[in-house]
This record gives sequence, C-alpha cells and structure tokens, in this order.
Amino acid sequence: IPITLDGQAIHNIYNVLGVTGLAIGLGLSLQAISEGLRRLQPNDNPGRTNVFKINGATCIVDFAHNPHGMESFVQTILAMPARRRCLLIGQAGDRSDEDITELVASACQVNWEYVVIKEMGKYARGRQPQEVANLLHNAFIDQGLKEAQIKHRQNELEAVQHMVNHAGEGDLIILLIHESRTEVLDYLNEMAMWQVRGRK
Repeated sequence: IPITLDGQAIHNIYNVLGVTGLAIGLGLSLQAISEGLRRLQPNDNPGRTNVFKINGATCIVDFAHNPHGMESFVQTILAMPARRRCLLIGQAGDRSDEDITELVASACQVNWEYVVIKEMGKYARGRQPQEVANLLHNAFIDQGLKEAQIKHRQNELEAVQHMVNHAGEGDLIILLIHESRTEVLDYLNEMAMWQVRGRK
C-alpha cells in the first residue's frame, strides 16, 4: 500500500484500516478495496506525506501544523532510516505561545541535524515580523539545539530551495509547507524530474 511508505507511515496504516472498514461496511468487494489502496500514491494528495527523491535525499512534504499532527508524523520520521534528519518549520501567528512551544517539543522527539525556520507573512495574523520565528527559535534552543543548527529564511520557497541545495545522499528532509504549497510542489517535481532525466 504505497501511502504507508513500506509500513513506516504509521498514521496512514491507521487511515487505511479505517477506510477499509468503512468500504466493507458499504459493501465494496475486497478486490476493489485492494486495487484502490494499491493505486493511491503518496503524491496523489498534495501536502500529505508527499515524497521526492532529490540529490540522493528523501524530501517529504507535509502539512503537520499542530502538536497532535506533529506527534503522529514524528513516528514516521523516526521509522525511516537517514544519515541526517533536517526540518523546515513555521507557524501561523494566531497560535498561542504555548501551542508554538508544544509544536517544537513534539518535533524534538527527533534528533535534528539542523532546522530551518521560515517566515509566514501571509499568516502573521496580528504578530510582528519575526515574532513567531523567534518564539520557534527559542523553543528549539530550550530543547537542546545549538544556535549553529538553526537557520532562518524569509519565505517557504526560499527555505525549501536552501534545504534541497544542502541535501545529500541518505538525508531525510522534512518540509512542513503551508503558504506556498503549489509553488513548492512544482519546484520539487521539477527537481526530481531533472535528476531522473540527468541519469538517462
């Protein structure tokens, strides 16, 4: 079942079990259910555990944006082998300081090589420029990251490009995307296709 990422995406195993039970209850045949689950690919649902292979790294785009969502996603991240694990993160301004701190605490179940914090100007929602980014930064420091492990970028696409350019063989690059999903996915698709063409 492709969306389970070889069984590593635990949250999607739960989703598959739920939808399978529903489909059986609606009277669908086991063959139809099986075929549907096998056809659905990780990138068919934009923003939900989309996977790209670039520069020998595995880049995953997800929409996880609260502590509960991060908690589930972290289990997938920990199950996947990686030389280095790197995170792109941001948060909307209408979340409380406590929610922002809890988001970071959930994320820091992973031993990150480095973290890139993005500005989310369209979602500032009353916060001052860099206010949320600074809250995130300080929360990561409180969780034990060093200053040298944390970088800042002014927007999502710039942050993604930075991370892809610094990715290497065996890296796992987690990209939490909110503002510029279409632009980011277009960029990652183009990079992945360019690499495939370059190997031919």
